[in-house]
Amino acid sequence: MTEIQFRYGNKSMTSWWYAENGQQFGPIDQNSLTQHFRAGKVTPQTLVWREGMAQWQNLASVPELRILMAPPVPSMPPIPQRAPTPSAIQPQPHAIPQARPTAPANTYAANYAQAYQSPQAVTAIAEPEVHGRPASIMERYLARSLDVWIAVLIVIIPYILLFVLGLGSILAEHKYVIAFILCALSFFVDALIFGIFGNTPGKALLGVRVLRSNGSKPGFGHYLMRNIKVWIRGLGLGIPPFNFFAPLLQANRLSKSQPVSYDRASQDQVITVPVAPWRKAVFTILYILFSLYLIIFYIIPQMN
Repeated sequence: MTEIQFRYGNKSMTSWWYAENGQQFGPIDQNSLTQHFRAGKVTPQTLVWREGMAQWQNLASVPELRILMAPPVPSMPPIPQRAPTPSAIQPQPHAIPQARPTAPANTYAANYAQAYQSPQAVTAIAEPEVHGRPASIMERYLARSLDVWIAVLIVIIPYILLFVLGLGSILAEHKYVIAFILCALSFFVDALIFGIFGNTPGKALLGVRVLRSNGSKPGFGHYLMRNIKVWIRGLGLGIPPFNFFAPLLQANRLSKSQPVSYDRASQDQVITVPVAPWRKAVFTILYILFSLYLIIFYIIPQMN
């Protein structure tokens, strides 16, 4: 049994996963994870996960894995056997005493103490921890729906003003092109709201957050590029029949606990944190109002 197993118990039966370049690998046992760490395949900043953990965490922030960062136990050389000298058996009265050799310094113990007696040193290299659970399919869908409706409502205001100015006939002739442009602008407005306030209304009310793989919050530029990928890969540019199959493919990935393609491409994670009941109540009211508006002013006229 190795020293690691002697001090912390045999953890080889625990299955671990680790993420690299937006992809997850595993399961592997802790012994294999130790070999990956010593080979440089994983680092203290690498995201790891096992069953029982609420979310992915940096390797350095998982207490049971910090032992991986300790250097291996050095193999000690054999103790030399020396035959006793005559002076040692019968010391001479005027013999000069020889200095006793000092024991070699235990460099492993010194390194171990330096690494683990000061947990601040480990915390300094760890990325921000993420507190929350992965958002469900329904939470992501509902939050995104309300965000899109709010963004479209903002974008459509100039469109209404053009109608008031008497340009309705021109707009009607190019309604499909204008609808495509308005849809694209709505994703820009959604990213602008995120960049200004740090989140979008639908996500904030439901406690949904979009974070980078290291736990930091993305900026406007990163979130805009993510929105473009959502529009292309998640909604099929809004073009039938792609806009029907694209969401189903992404939902199928989530149902298998796999990241959706645009999260993997942007190296993002979507989590949910607890929120006050009044936030969910406000979300429900807004969602019902927007749904009724779509049914009364869009779906019913189309059916007639």
